[in-house]
Amino acid sequence: KLFVSTSTGTYHLASLVGCPTMTFFADTLFASAKRWKGVGDEKLQQWFMIPLAREERNTLFIKVRKNIIEF
Repeated sequence: KLFVSTSTGTYHLASLVGCPTMTFFADTLFASAKRWKGVGDEKLQQWFMIPLAREERNTLFIKVRKNIIEF
């Protein structure tokens, strides 16, 4: 099982109970994973900062798709 979400309260709960997570954050320091990552085991968490630039976003989505397939 994998919990996929933006940075929300339910993401933090999933992380806390040991569920693997894939979480998306805005590309700003205020909303970043550095500030808001879950308190659970970091080995079970994947964080992605969504870039503003279209090309960078497309590259990120290719990476995310690969990670989901390999999960």
